[in-house]
Amino acid sequence: MFNDNDIELNFIRVDHKGIDVSLVQHQVNGTTLQEITILPDMETMVHYDGSLDSLIEALQSIKNTIDV
Repeated sequence: MFNDNDIELNFIRVDHKGIDVSLVQHQVNGTTLQEITILPDMETMVHYDGSLDSLIEALQSIKNTIDV
């Protein structure tokens, strides 16, 4: 069975309209962080709680930022 202690780093990169978007899951001081950011500047970062609904909302927020 998978648990949060198994996570060191998961990284996915996707493209939207020629802009790279990074989805990262990693551990910081024993806490799992899950975040999506626009590369390369990483000025826009959205965290999600690991649920599908939260992931969809975070992705939509990043998409809306790019589409403006």
